[in-house]
Amino acid sequence: MSDVDLEALTRRVTDKLIAANQAAHPWLADMAESWAVPQFSYEAPQLPEDWPQFPREQWAILPARRAVALTLADRLIDDGKLSEAGWLVAYGGKTRIS
Repeated sequence: MSDVDLEALTRRVTDKLIAANQAAHPWLADMAESWAVPQFSYEAPQLPEDWPQFPREQWAILPARRAVALTLADRLIDDGKLSEAGWLVAYGGKTRIS
């Protein structure tokens, strides 16, 4: 499977998952907008110069495993198992390298 095919499969399954979540939980769309707006303003204090900083997580995609995970997620969406499908879309076929 090429990178273009994998990207198209990822986009198709992600769009299908979003549509299924919105159909199953229509009230979440209204709540998401209110969660995105901060209720108060807060400015974090400056960190000291020697404060340890951790690198961001880096993930490697394993194309064959990713394709299997997305295909399985597609079937789970059809069965109504949205939380399991969401987990597979987010992490399936990926491995954390740092």
